[in-house]
Amino acid sequence: PGAGWGLAVAVFAWRLAGALAAPIDDCDETYNYLEPVFSLVYSAPGRWGGWQTWEYSPDFAFRTYVYLLPYAALGKALALLGLPRVAVFYAMRAANASAYAAAELSWFSALSLRLGAPTARAALWLQLCAAGCAASAA
Repeated sequence: PGAGWGLAVAVFAWRLAGALAAPIDDCDETYNYLEPVFSLVYSAPGRWGGWQTWEYSPDFAFRTYVYLLPYAALGKALALLGLPRVAVFYAMRAANASAYAAAELSWFSALSLRLGAPTARAALWLQLCAAGCAASAA
């Protein structure tokens, strides 16, 4: 028993609303990938596009660029369409929220099969109201 269309639309709408309306936290664990992504998307020879954080610097190589590539591909496609940087930023947040909502609905379906629909609905409701989940999805 999976999530019905109404539930799926509600979960996606809730997460997308959060991505578009939630405050932008200044948190390394949340947004430290955005500067290197914008550097990949907007930098060109003779044109600066963003900062390179120390974690992505070749001097330290603490993080891999592999995680950034889907974001950079999305950002580059939107930039080529002429969208402003702010719109690209919010599109990345919306992509995160959509992936999070899809994972939530997959989890809901598995929980529903294992523990029953009433338990899955209660767990999903609690998760939708959880502040940590809202911050992670935004």
